[in-house]
Parts: sequence; structure tokens; C-alpha cells
Amino acid sequence: SFATLTFLDKKELYNSEELMNKHGQVINKLLRDPAIDFIVMRKDDQCISVINEDGEAHILLENGKMKYVPVSANPFKLEDSNNFMDEAEAFDFTFNSDYPDALVQCKQLFSSKRSGDIAVSANVGYDLRDFWEIPEHKGSHGSLHKDHMHVPILMNKKLLNSPIRTTEVNQMIRSYLDK
Repeated sequence: SFATLTFLDKKELYNSEELMNKHGQVINKLLRDPAIDFIVMRKDDQCISVINEDGEAHILLENGKMKYVPVSANPFKLEDSNNFMDEAEAFDFTFNSDYPDALVQCKQLFSSKRSGDIAVSANVGYDLRDFWEIPEHKGSHGSLHKDHMHVPILMNKKLLNSPIRTTEVNQMIRSYLDK
């Protein structure tokens, strides 16, 4: 699961320092929970923090591009990207990792005015839904882990030479049917 949380005392936008000062106990408790893989939050307008119980990495944002930099840990298990990348380059950079497209997904999430203060991603095999939620759910889905992001597509002819995002599947099928 991937869920965003908004603290009820929410101001317009929190940054990670304010969140940790005010709600650090809650965030640290979440990080120690075996169900939690990582937490993502805004550090500032040009940086998103990715935090797990081992430490922190940053997704730096500049002119619509992004760069991944491990700081005290490497939650996404990626190399330092060295250069700023556009969305296509970031997709290629992360596709074969445990967190394909995570950089773009985090950037898009925190670009939305509807985003919460933090985003929490469950470990594979865990679900963040509670017991009373209907329908009953027996499995995990919706995280940024490759087990949830890689979706096989079976077609009767080859259409692609490279992977695509699931958000691009509709356009791919439409172009196939138009031929």
C-alpha cells in the first residue's frame, strides 16, 4: 500500500524539518514498524526526503528534472544519479531496480496540492488497510516496489522495444487498434 497522511494541524505546506520537530515521534514510530518500507516527505521546494529506518536519501528537483542522492542511507537502493534527469531518463535509470519509476512518482505526488504531508509505503506482503475496511483484502498492492510496478502485458504482436509506464498502456492499445 501507499498512503498519504495529513496532520490535522496542517498548515499550507510542511517541510521535513517542521514535520520532524512537531510530529517526529509519530514518524519515527512508523519507521520502526516492520510493515513500513519507507516514508517520503517534502524537505523543501527543491527536495523530497526518502526515509527508512536506516536513514535518508534525497530526490533533488531542478527545472522539472530530478536527481537521486543517498545521504545517510539508500532507501531506493539506487546509485547516486550524478546528473539531473528528465522523467524518461529517470524511468530508465530506475526501471530495473527494486523501485522502478519511484523518482517520478514521488515528484508527481508532491507536485499535487492534494498530497498529504507524508507518504507511507508498506513493505511487500503488508497492507496498510485496517481490519474493518471493506472489501476484505488479502495481499498488498499499490506501493512503489517492483512487485507492484512491473505489470506484464501480453499482446499477439510486438509493439514495444522498451518498457512503458502503466499510465501509457491505454495510448499504446489505442494506437495498436488504430492500425
